[in-house]
Amino acid sequence: MRVNVHYSLLVGLLLSILPISTIYAQESNVLTGCVLDSKGEPLIGASVIVNGSSSGVITDADGNFTITASKDNVLTVSYVGFQTRELNLARRRKTGPMRITLMEDVQTLSEVVVTAMGIKAVRQALFPSTSAG
Repeated sequence: MRVNVHYSLLVGLLLSILPISTIYAQESNVLTGCVLDSKGEPLIGASVIVNGSSSGVITDADGNFTITASKDNVLTVSYVGFQTRELNLARRRKTGPMRITLMEDVQTLSEVVVTAMGIKAVRQALFPSTSAG
């Protein structure tokens, strides 16, 4: 009889914990989306990071990403030469894939440095050879 009481308490305890673990498991969602520039072109290699965690991804060749986050997280989306955006997932009303547009940051694009990497010059064309006779 005493074993049945302990068994009943154990089963009751497990059944009370089970709904809590189910709630926590449902908080994390797999989010998909696309990061675009102001012209609608995909941004390849944009960073999508869940704030306060070590979770982050970069966009593929079509600007698409997939990341796991809970509804109360904030996503930070950034790309070189564009303004960083922070998206509060708790305020998100739409379901389905996200469509994130980043605006150009004109302040960081004020200077451009052009280098001539990978150009091979033929030495003879630059310095004509002279033969000593």
